[in-house]
Amino acid sequence: MCAIAMGGIGVGNAVNASTPGTVVRKMEVFSPTGTGLGFVPIYSAIS
Repeated sequence: MCAIAMGGIGVGNAVNASTPGTVVRKMEVFSPTGTGLGFVPIYSAIS
């Protein structure tokens, strides 16, 4: 299954997970006008 957000972002390799590891990075997400919308956490591991 591939989820598409507004025809631009696709995720085709998603699987269920429930135990996140430590956040090691963060990726900021922007609107089409450049306004910061928030951050996506990047974990060391998720199982």
